[in-house]
Amino acid sequence: MRGFKLIALAIGAVLALILVLSVAGFVVHAIAYVAVIALVAGGVYVAFKVGRASNRQVSKGSKRSRDSEVQDSYSARPLPRSDVQPYTPPAVSRPAPSANIDDELAKLKREMGA
Repeated sequence: MRGFKLIALAIGAVLALILVLSVAGFVVHAIAYVAVIALVAGGVYVAFKVGRASNRQVSKGSKRSRDSEVQDSYSARPLPRSDVQPYTPPAVSRPAPSANIDDELAKLKREMGA
């Protein structure tokens, strides 16, 4: 009986060691995967920021040259066209106001039942 207990204890110790090592291996691999993902995401973020910064510098340079140009007052106006007649909106017909608004109001109140 004593030998049986020793063998069972040894098998239990080996199984516990295997279980602990497999859990530790899983944790180490998970941390390694997270680290690789973080490095890739950081690289993409830095590349994006560097690309945006270089694009912004180019656009700022072109904006400065545009601001330094002198424009006359005629360049902001559209050119006149000789083949187009000017647009005149049609006249809107509105009903003539009633001479006695109090009569109209009383008529509406009667019709509404108030």
